[in-house]
Amino acid sequence: MCKYCILNVDFILAKTINVDFILAKTLNVDFILTKTINVDFILTKTFNVDFILAKTLNVDFILAKTLNVDFILAKTLNTLKVDFILTKTLNVDFILAKTLKVDFILAKTLNVDFILAKTLNVDFILAKTLNVDFILAKTLNVDFILAKTLKVDFIFTKTLKVDFILAKTLKTLNVDFILAKILNVDFILKKHSIILDDDFILTKTLNVDFILAKTLNVDFILARTLDVDLILAKTLDVYFILARTLDVDLILAKTLNVDLILAKTLNVDFILAKTLNVDFILAKTLKVDFIFTKTLKVDFILAKTLNVDFILAKTLNVDFILAKTLNVDLILTKTINVDFILARILDDDFILAKTLNVDFILAKTLNVDFILAKTLNVDFILAKTLNADFILAKTLNVDFILAKTLKVDFIFTKTLNVDFILAKTLNVDFILAKTLNADFILAKTLNVDFILAKTLKVDFIFTKTLNVDLILAKTLNVDFILAKTLNVDFILAKTLNVDLILAKIEGSKIHLLMKL
Repeated sequence: MCKYCILNVDFILAKTINVDFILAKTLNVDFILTKTINVDFILTKTFNVDFILAKTLNVDFILAKTLNVDFILAKTLNTLKVDFILTKTLNVDFILAKTLKVDFILAKTLNVDFILAKTLNVDFILAKTLNVDFILAKTLNVDFILAKTLKVDFIFTKTLKVDFILAKTLKTLNVDFILAKILNVDFILKKHSIILDDDFILTKTLNVDFILAKTLNVDFILARTLDVDLILAKTLDVYFILARTLDVDLILAKTLNVDLILAKTLNVDFILAKTLNVDFILAKTLKVDFIFTKTLKVDFILAKTLNVDFILAKTLNVDFILAKTLNVDLILTKTINVDFILARILDDDFILAKTLNVDFILAKTLNVDFILAKTLNVDFILAKTLNADFILAKTLNVDFILAKTLKVDFIFTKTLNVDFILAKTLNVDFILAKTLNADFILAKTLNVDFILAKTLKVDFIFTKTLNVDLILAKTLNVDFILAKTLNVDFILAKTLNVDLILAKIEGSKIHLLMKL
């Protein structure tokens, strides 16, 4: 019989850190931290493991001081030639520069030369802030979208099969036919001179009474895309919103005194929600100092409110979005493998349908019946568009966040002094109780007696889940690692001072592997 055939594990912490397979089949993980940082799958099944070998990789600081991390994995990633990772919170020179195969992600805060240049096969996305050569050029199969800021030759020329949309850069709307046949429009703004004399623009085709026709002198008619009855016509008393294309004099005029932004269109509580995937742009709620203060030259995006370490890191491949707010390890982890992301603009039958096993996420625009309904056993999350009792009430001093919606006793009560996080939703006794001094993390969810109890002073990790007597007991003074799971009495006992490795592999003989 094979001496070292333990659950088909090629190597268990072979040579300490050069791990080919760590808990390869034990946790049904294809690859967890394979070859240190070149991770094929980290927490592939998401909610099973919160921390895997936290200090096994000689991490100086992991989420040191809750999330005010000066250096996260600073030395661990030196092998990957990372200059600085989150050095000084947001003064990021390089964020995941090579780790995520991103040329530059938010390099030098927002002076982005290339964002997702290769990730999404985008020629140029927001190249040099707003000097956009191509925005979503290939992603949406758009020949030219706002090519060279607003000197648009063709906008959505092939995407919507439009003959001419704002042909030749919106020069006084010298358009012969706009959506002439595609939208069953007989004549829209026909023969140049009758452009603004139309009583109804797109009256029957789009059911639009007036789309900022004369009120705002808006050259845009994003008509059918959003089924807009009124787009900021007079309802919002906004001085100029998107006035004169995108030469916005005032966006969110009077800073944040906007009662409704796109109020009836999508019942949107988020502005540019999909553009930046920003979960919170609703100024008064979070008391945001500046949100898109100068068009898109954002000085601070949720800078102080959330102390976000990652803002749209890898846009959609975000391992941490709103990392501090929800301490979410994975948000939209498999976004690229999404069957349809905003498929056909907003007519999404399923957004992230298979990624999160969500029945409907923002199904049919934002008329959400259920958001993450089955994933978290949530009855209603922001059911019926943000009719939540409290949404991040008083910034982060949240007494109740979606208290009734999720039937959660306490969610982020008193900022990070969390008594109960998702206490009943996931049947979890304590999840990260008292920030990192967790008495119980996923205690009942995984049938774990103690998971990372008292931060890193672990008495028992996965004691019952894997039928392990002691796994990483007392942090790194490991008495038993995978003691019974792999029929191993001692695997890497005492971290690196391994007295016995794979002793009593099959319960018949003792194989002592002396330390090198």
